[in-house]
Amino acid sequence: MKILILEDSSQTTYGGGQKISKLVCKALSQRNELLLMDYASDSLFIQDVKGYVQVVYFAGYKFSKEKFIQRFYQAVAFVKSFFKILRILKDQKVDVLYTTTKLTLFLAYFIKVYTRTPFIYHAHMSSKRTISGRISVNFMRFSKLVIAVSNYVKDTIQELNADIKIQVVYNPIEFSVKKKK
Repeated sequence: MKILILEDSSQTTYGGGQKISKLVCKALSQRNELLLMDYASDSLFIQDVKGYVQVVYFAGYKFSKEKFIQRFYQAVAFVKSFFKILRILKDQKVDVLYTTTKLTLFLAYFIKVYTRTPFIYHAHMSSKRTISGRISVNFMRFSKLVIAVSNYVKDTIQELNADIKIQVVYNPIEFSVKKKK
């Protein structure tokens, strides 16, 4: 199966979401062909997953400290990303999209409407009873599956829409014990 992973590692240096995405890439790469589209061009996350993905695409947008200008660039990048994903789907014959952020959830929804390509959303945060929370949950309805990192995240999503298929997959705990002399 060919999977296009939509990620945004541009917002943090290396966040918990990227750590989980790296583990997902590692697991999926054993039986699937992975492609990655990220909003960062050369983040630590991209460096870490290069061994698991066949191709990395840069969605990209410029940063600005002014909120209005940053929102403008994000909107332009969203439209550019949409058309870039359409090209990737055409060239690579992708079977499913895997999304990890609200931004990529919105992209996956519009791609599904336009191309019928299924998507899976990995929910890392709870959904609130705000306008954006309700819109996000509405878009989740169209996913093949929603993966929640906890029962709390699952419950907040299902409070807004009980019909969404959600599977809870807890984040793994990694630690190492060093022997003392």
